[in-house]
Amino acid sequence: MKKCPRCGKENSNNNQYCTGCGETLIKNKNNTRKEKNLLLIGVIAVVFFLAGVAGTFLVFGRFIYSENTDSEDTTLVSEAVSDSDPSSETERSSDEPIELTDSWTDIVEASKNGTYKEKYRIGDTKELDLGIEGVITMKLVAMDVDELSDGSGYASMTWIAEDLLNTEHVMNTEDTIEGGWPASDLREWLRTSIYELIPDEVRTEIKEVRKYSMSYMPTIETVSSSDTIWIPSCREIFGVEGGDEDKGAEYSNAFPDENSWKRYHLNSTQETNWFLRSANLLNNGEKGFIEGTMGSPLNTPYDSYQYFPSNEKLGVVIGFCF
Repeated sequence: MKKCPRCGKENSNNNQYCTGCGETLIKNKNNTRKEKNLLLIGVIAVVFFLAGVAGTFLVFGRFIYSENTDSEDTTLVSEAVSDSDPSSETERSSDEPIELTDSWTDIVEASKNGTYKEKYRIGDTKELDLGIEGVITMKLVAMDVDELSDGSGYASMTWIAEDLLNTEHVMNTEDTIEGGWPASDLREWLRTSIYELIPDEVRTEIKEVRKYSMSYMPTIETVSSSDTIWIPSCREIFGVEGGDEDKGAEYSNAFPDENSWKRYHLNSTQETNWFLRSANLLNNGEKGFIEGTMGSPLNTPYDSYQYFPSNEKLGVVIGFCF
């Protein structure tokens, strides 16, 4: 017997329809198969839909992460280039001299890569620690002016101290001008004792340049020497018409007046006389080396300059080139 699922009446197993309510008792196999197929299709569709949603979120999430990462990387690279590459800086707009915040390493690098004319100006200053001789201020006085001793061109930058070294020194231990600057005791002292006090990052980059000065050889004439560290000459400070030296650089644009010639010891307001490397032999036989603080105006006789005996201690103003 077969019980009707609708009314509950008992029916013969062979009955296709319920005799009580007419409900179908035997379902068509084809219909059952169709229902199963529809159910399977529905399940597959749901699976594909969920997979598509998940894939979309995955791809979108990776895109956002990649954008953020690329942005951060670009920022880091940009900052690194800006920090390490002096040539990435823009050209300085003002010609007014300033106290430089660049390190000496930065300055040397600019000298090497050719950006020094864009970054620096005549009159710029930078402190230099010379240990027992004090922390002095160096002044940029020229560019592309001093001849390199090896004949390969010109030094990019020339620096001269605005302060005196702590130690005063004689030009020679004896009162003589024979041999001039090239043979002087002061030159030897600078090349040994003072040169070694210069910080490594500066000293190793200093160029040897050709220097000219009035010397007694045994007559007064302009002679040359090759120097890494030196003191200025009469021509360099007072200009091409400032004396009888007929060769060499001149930095008179950086020394335009008497105040610019004056030099002081550190923490002192007292003007101190300082040696130039230019020898002087007067008509009356008196001799000595020209002094920097009491220089005469241009177009005056060479022997009108203040001079001191070689064995007298005076202040020392150093210079060097990159």
